[in-house]
Amino acid sequence: GFFDDGAAICGRCHEAGLTVIFHSDGNVMEILDDLVAAGIDGLNPLEHAAGMDPYAIRRRHPRLVIVGGMDVSRLLPFGAPEEVRRETRRMIAEVGAEGRLLIGSSTEVGNDVPLANYRAFLDECGR
Repeated sequence: GFFDDGAAICGRCHEAGLTVIFHSDGNVMEILDDLVAAGIDGLNPLEHAAGMDPYAIRRRHPRLVIVGGMDVSRLLPFGAPEEVRRETRRMIAEVGAEGRLLIGSSTEVGNDVPLANYRAFLDECGR
């Protein structure tokens, strides 16, 4: 089946010294445990609007590399710069506490994201 094939692919990648980052849009919470059991090392992009909560995922799978996670549907386009700063700091502190976070946007950053918000995000990432 799918997960057996996935486990074989992950196994071969690991044998070659590669890290396996699984990319999926939408909500994969129902199959996340199976993906981790198949051997994925990370998950991308974690869309808040689809119900993917990086904090819950971190608690459930502490060794999983989280790639993305910053809400580009609501927070980045409509939040205030200080809200963006606060959420970025929180994500780094809580989701990235053990270094398993490649912080980024949950999808592409579009023209609807104010430059001040994007700069606030980048500034907090650079601290």
